[in-house]
Amino acid sequence: MTPISTQAAWNWLNGKAIPTHERMMVLANWLNVEPSTLRFGSDAQRSPDGATDRLGIGQIDYLDRQFMETYLALPAVERRLMQEIVRRFSLAQP
Repeated sequence: MTPISTQAAWNWLNGKAIPTHERMMVLANWLNVEPSTLRFGSDAQRSPDGATDRLGIGQIDYLDRQFMETYLALPAVERRLMQEIVRRFSLAQP
């Protein structure tokens, strides 16, 4: 991955731009925090009323979160393909 410019970092820090998904993952790894924390803040796992979100995202491990972040970054057509793959795997389970 190529280095970023001082201007790019300044834009990120001042809310003028958002890092790409790939850069966000590198930053999260470097800072040893969850990517969702960088993107949404430390209360990302909670809804506005303070309850855990309905999917239980706060209860899944880092690799599952990373998978979800990657999945959500896919174009809609590719997300539908992944949904179908998961659906077929779930139907194959006893």
